Amino acid sequence: MYAIENLKCSTTDYSQLHHAYNEKWMRSWVSEKFEVSINGNDAVIGYRKGKVTTDNNSRIAITHKHFFKKKSQTYAKIKFIYFKTTSKFNVAIEMPLGFYPSGNIWGKCEYIISSSSNNNTNNQNAKKIESNLNSKEKEIINQDFKLIRGSSGTDFFYNQETSTLLVRNNSKYYNKMHKKLIDNPNYDIRIGSFWDKERKKPKKYMFQYKKPEKIFANLNGYIREIYVQDPSVSDILSEKEKYLYVSITDYNDGMWVAARTEKSD
Repeated sequence: MYAIENLKCSTTDYSQLHHAYNEKWMRSWVSEKFEVSINGNDAVIGYRKGKVTTDNNSRIAITHKHFFKKKSQTYAKIKFIYFKTTSKFNVAIEMPLGFYPSGNIWGKCEYIISSSSNNNTNNQNAKKIESNLNSKEKEIINQDFKLIRGSSGTDFFYNQETSTLLVRNNSKYYNKMHKKLIDNPNYDIRIGSFWDKERKKPKKYMFQYKKPEKIFANLNGYIREIYVQDPSVSDILSEKEKYLYVSITDYNDGMWVAARTEKSD
């Protein structure tokens, strides 16, 4: 038996950012609300995997490398520190050579410890996924994916050779649809999108949903991934308007989730 540490965090102060960056930019890296899961030396912040560098009576420190392209050597280093005595956290981002560091972001977390003795969900899901994936799907997963668009809770990666979109999201509705695809790879999950020059809260009727040629789920450590293969997903490369809104929906019960994304550099 060993302990799994969980943090439910809320960001409260973006005022100490370096003058080169604004709050909007920082929210795409450190959202207003996020969770941290710590299992031994492994950690997940939101949906990003990191490594625990310190965990003692006073603090927990986690470092995550954000690679700008899959299998690239160019990355930003995100440093997260949770102070157990005050329940506060600090995040700072070291950008690649030639860029200013981010400055400091502050917030507070609720600290929760749970036993892992009966928590084998991830291992069971990983085995289930492995048995469900066919050789073509495993080949797709092993391809290089480029980060195309992102937001505070969502990243979209794209592989042009296979016309495949890789979606990572940390919302509860996304997680539910991910589980349904794990339990039933033929479950009817559909994708839709629309472009707009304004920021808005989209309604479901704004999206034109379609059933892609192939959609399947994968578990990359703690990160829930959905792969969507279809010629239409190449639209993510376009720049029709400033914002691209992408949604996935459970066609059977109407559950849906949408994300507003901006182009990644």
